[in-house]
Amino acid sequence: MNHDIKYDLVIGNPPYVPMVKKYDIHIENDELRNTVKSMGNNLWLPVFILSLEMLKENGVLAYVLPKNIMFVHAYHTLRKLICETMTIVSIVDLDKYFENVEGTQVVLILQNKKADDNHKIKYLDRDCKHVISVLQNVLIDEYLVFTTQQDVK
Repeated sequence: MNHDIKYDLVIGNPPYVPMVKKYDIHIENDELRNTVKSMGNNLWLPVFILSLEMLKENGVLAYVLPKNIMFVHAYHTLRKLICETMTIVSIVDLDKYFENVEGTQVVLILQNKKADDNHKIKYLDRDCKHVISVLQNVLIDEYLVFTTQQDVK
């Protein structure tokens, strides 16, 4: 893979597979392998991290991801990285949308630039009827779950 090529837009739906012995993959890059292990050890993680690296400055990434990225402790480091270095444009909660897929999913849309202090993330349901906005800078070190009026700024 040529890491010198950068893109304005990256769209994906990576595989969600726990990286256990049965499904272990070989990652040659030690830094990436250690990062993946520290962030949840799932196959979608190296795909997602490499996709972030492929973005041009101000480029946009739109990914279908497991909803548990928003609240599972193992993804805390990844959430912190995203909140500190990227702008979360929106999160679309797909709930249980796909047949024969366990769990629930979200579409995470990021822009490759640090968020302004007054930037608000739009959180939408899959029909885009229920919209909540919350300041991104209050989410650093926090869960990306905001469904009550108290969470909205």
